Amino acid sequence: SMGSTSAGIDAALVQRKGDITRFLDVAWSLELIRYLLLFVVVFSLSDYLAVLFDEEKLRDVIRVLSLIFLLHGFKNIGIVYFRKELDFKKIWIMEMTMNVSNFIVCFIIAIQYKSVWALVLGYLVGQFVFLLLSYYMHPYRPRFKISLAEVGEIMSFSKWLLASSLLVIVSEQGMIMIIGKVLGVTSTGLYERANSLYRKTLLQLAEISWKVGFPAIASVQSDRHKIRNIYTYTLSIIMLIGIPACTIAFFGAPYFVEELLGDQWVRLIPIMELMSLIVLIAYLGLPASILFQAIGRPEIGVKLSLLRLALVFTLVFPMMREYGLEGAVLSLLVGSLAVLPIQYLAVYKVVGLKIRDIRKSIILPLSVTAAIVFVASLIGISNIYQFATATLIGLACYLFVVRMRVRELLATDIFSYGSVE
Repeated sequence: SMGSTSAGIDAALVQRKGDITRFLDVAWSLELIRYLLLFVVVFSLSDYLAVLFDEEKLRDVIRVLSLIFLLHGFKNIGIVYFRKELDFKKIWIMEMTMNVSNFIVCFIIAIQYKSVWALVLGYLVGQFVFLLLSYYMHPYRPRFKISLAEVGEIMSFSKWLLASSLLVIVSEQGMIMIIGKVLGVTSTGLYERANSLYRKTLLQLAEISWKVGFPAIASVQSDRHKIRNIYTYTLSIIMLIGIPACTIAFFGAPYFVEELLGDQWVRLIPIMELMSLIVLIAYLGLPASILFQAIGRPEIGVKLSLLRLALVFTLVFPMMREYGLEGAVLSLLVGSLAVLPIQYLAVYKVVGLKIRDIRKSIILPLSVTAAIVFVASLIGISNIYQFATATLIGLACYLFVVRMRVRELLATDIFSYGSVE
């Protein structure tokens, strides 16, 4: 994916204090070189991948998709100011226009031709529209420039983000390779299906949190009190959404699989349940990950990721021997859970995080969700229709109870949230 190849150059500019104008041309040039290389590599591998998967049409699809790297490389670096200046309205306009363009093209081609090209061309057009908007909405015009001094300053921060991206790739692809080698192709397919259906879907909230939390903390990175306020605010928002979302995902897994996928996928149920718990732990640690990068300490996040990876790869083999595919996913859960308190300890040392900050963010959504689940268990649910009905009623009750907290969050400035007790 594009995210997996991120070198963190945009993030380095957002995080950097003061005027970043002298870095823009160099940053744009580095991104252009990187994406040109990715384009060449992916385009060159198209024939090999088509043969590997025994699918002739795949070659053309990969070649067209490789053009997306070029579109990414040539986008206007000036739009980094939208994030740096917290201009979320312009970011929203650009992304919404891109997504709408993607959907329209995809829909028209899908109706006319019912082909995979609908998805490919829709995505390509969406990225092209984003490229055009980047120059329309910001006046800066980048030029190709390489200066070793500026490159060194940018990469001193970006190298840690690149390391973080590589660790994500090693973690995700390493787990797939281990499962395939030890348990076989069937288990690999089950794992990837569960990962796509649950983990990647639920983690969309993380992407939104990064877009808001990272530039907000970076803008006040020298003010510990304001950083703590933003941390608490971000954690509160994530928990208000994340706890009920993961709860629905956990208890809904049997109904989703049996009713929507069929009995042949029944082995997915425990995998999806475990993955919903993994995502919940990821939500709990997400504001800390954002904080470390935003204050210019990305090495803390990388070291924690290394520790998590070491724990997972140490546990995965004995757990797989004992529990099979569930054991592999359980190793991810245990690794994430073990690192979480260390993550909180690091936040405490950096910005003086207090237990009450975490308690305030978690207690209300957790207690309300637990109460609703308890009532639902007394009533009894036996099919997906009853589950859907109970979920809608439960969400209505949840929103009613937490409405005062939601109003408080919406009415309070993100920089002073923690000051409101």
